[in-house]
Amino acid sequence: MALIIEDGSIVANANSYVTDAEALVIADNLSIDLPSDPAEREKALKQGTWYIQGKCFKGDYVEALQPVAFPRSNMYINGFEFPNDDIPVQVKNAQVAAASGYFLGANTAVVNDGKEIKKEKIDVLVVEYFENGKTSSGDKITFADQWLQGLTCGRGSFLRVVRC
Repeated sequence: MALIIEDGSIVANANSYVTDAEALVIADNLSIDLPSDPAEREKALKQGTWYIQGKCFKGDYVEALQPVAFPRSNMYINGFEFPNDDIPVQVKNAQVAAASGYFLGANTAVVNDGKEIKKEKIDVLVVEYFENGKTSSGDKITFADQWLQGLTCGRGSFLRVVRC
């Protein structure tokens, strides 16, 4: 199956944010390696997409059943609202970096940080975790994650609370 490119228009069955040609340019710009065989490169790029898909991103899906995490609405990058019909360059770079990590042997399965919730409290928002160490079914691809800084949920991000 060929790469099906998500360009911001919510493409059915999308499995990549970059074309093969874009991936080669990005890999060259980032000085990282991708497979030379086109079929292996396609596989690596799809794995890069699925690595990104396992992340929690700020903002909201544009459509409930869109196939991949982007495009997003209500997403701000460096204080500016990002268009909900486009893909951030950081996501494209992260996909290629994750594809390179996969090519070099990383397991791109979704990473479980091992934090199991022990206690939750809604009023005054308290979350307490069990101290059980870290377990993981996948590898963290740091170079890809660096490109996603500022786009993902987590420490320092805002939690939107809606009262009924």
